[in-house]
Amino acid sequence: MDFGNSGDSYVEHWVNEYWDFGGNRWVLDGYYEYEERFGYSQFDLPRHKFITASEAWLGLRRHTLHKNLDVYPTNLLEGVCEYLLMDFHALMNNEIFYSYQPEHLRGGIQTLSETELCELDHLAELLEDPDENIEQIEHLWNTAEKWFVLTNHTQNVYHDMFGEPCSSERI
Repeated sequence: MDFGNSGDSYVEHWVNEYWDFGGNRWVLDGYYEYEERFGYSQFDLPRHKFITASEAWLGLRRHTLHKNLDVYPTNLLEGVCEYLLMDFHALMNNEIFYSYQPEHLRGGIQTLSETELCELDHLAELLEDPDENIEQIEHLWNTAEKWFVLTNHTQNVYHDMFGEPCSSERI
């Protein structure tokens, strides 16, 4: 989300997007940003105020994104990957909390091969236009198990630090 008006610096932020049947268009709802001085409402953000995870992923991978991004974790591509996969899950009506990510990524993005990174590129390309690509997105959802078998990052950190399962894993 661009909290200024320059369009060159973006901070991690979630927005809602909904279909306005009366206006026959998608609407970005920032729900707590109101910038009257810029002439728009928090409930109908201009498209340039928000970069989707798919746009950020492809821009980073293709070296065409010329924006400052502030995301967690500090590895920019890994942080954007998390949001890309959260968007994928949300489109499939399976909204996940940020600490849940595919088990396939447990070792970090640096462990992925170029082929696996290209698979994520393909997912990002599909997510750029979900209305047009919904059948292909659903096909991935139904066939690419590695993107929807999840693990909890918080429990993994505990295990990695102390060498034993988190107490909630022992139940």
